[in-house]
Amino acid sequence: MNLYTEGGLLGTYYGVLGLVLILALAFGYIAQKKNFCIMGALSDWRHVQESSRFLQWMVAIGVSMVGYALLSIMQQIPGRQAFYLTLQWMWLSTLLGGMILGFGMVLTSGCPNKSLLRLGGGSLKALVVLVVLSIFALMAMQGVLSRFKVEYLDSVRISVGMHAGLGAFLANLFSSPDLTDAMQVALGLILGMGLIFGIKLRLSRHFWRTTYPGFLIGLLIVAMWYITGNVAYISEHKVTLEPFFVASRSGKMENFTFIAPLAGWLDWLQFYSKNGQVVSLGMVGVLGVVGGSWIAHKQDQSFRWEGFTQLRDLIHHLLGASMMGLGGVLALGCTIGEGLSGLSTLSLNALSSTVGMVVGAGLAFRYLDWYLMRSG
Repeated sequence: MNLYTEGGLLGTYYGVLGLVLILALAFGYIAQKKNFCIMGALSDWRHVQESSRFLQWMVAIGVSMVGYALLSIMQQIPGRQAFYLTLQWMWLSTLLGGMILGFGMVLTSGCPNKSLLRLGGGSLKALVVLVVLSIFALMAMQGVLSRFKVEYLDSVRISVGMHAGLGAFLANLFSSPDLTDAMQVALGLILGMGLIFGIKLRLSRHFWRTTYPGFLIGLLIVAMWYITGNVAYISEHKVTLEPFFVASRSGKMENFTFIAPLAGWLDWLQFYSKNGQVVSLGMVGVLGVVGGSWIAHKQDQSFRWEGFTQLRDLIHHLLGASMMGLGGVLALGCTIGEGLSGLSTLSLNALSSTVGMVVGAGLAFRYLDWYLMRSG
């Protein structure tokens, strides 16, 4: 049964995908032109004590938090229906997954988003990373690794109230479940504005010049929430009579994320004729980011084909890609999916995932220091 044709939603479906493609093209273009990279931000801070890209990331989080809260206040989106606000806080799975992904992204010199940007610039190394990442992600979602995830990691979880959000956690802590939505929105505004103004005080007159890429990325996250939570939201489907999010693979509001959509492309390419196989908004987002990066590279005349030249480089990339695929599924997303989109909703799972990514990246930096010293 095709819920789009039988529900008369084909026009909405293609419209949503078109809007997502435009936003993804902008995301890829800006990220490439302004070198927006979360792993790069962590590397800059550790190796050269440069904080510009880290502050851009923080501003992007702040803008997306405020935007998500405002959209919820104005009832432009169903705030509780975000993919990241699951019913349980799977702290062990997300923390461990974040650490695995964080370690892997350092081995490949970039997170999944950076690999997509490099693919747009002609990097065949990035193509290898993305293919291997997709295979391991699909193995963790549906294959041989999924049982270990479900039985041994996801089972270690905490119920914090109506959903695993920071507002719900505090409302549950104070035995005031009726205040969940109010606390969620208030915290989003307070924390988001606090991040922005805190950085403004630190940078003073250099604030805008340093952080404006973060503002642009944050606004794209907010725009994506509006599209997936408003334009794509059907309060009652004609067939199922239930709320429905057009072009969503998870059945919830989604935003920029790249692990599951990459696995989705692998699944779609192999089982295209299988009933129910449709292209999701996340999958279109993947194409858009690559396309936006390609436009930026062509504009700068920096597009060039690139491949592996050393065996140890290939080994590190293969290992890192497999770790990102597995870790991204455990963490419920990548540096963009959890470290930006998820944090905008105040998701506890996104918080533990992001902490894990930072810790994992730190361990990988130490490993590479040791490796380079050992190899001379």
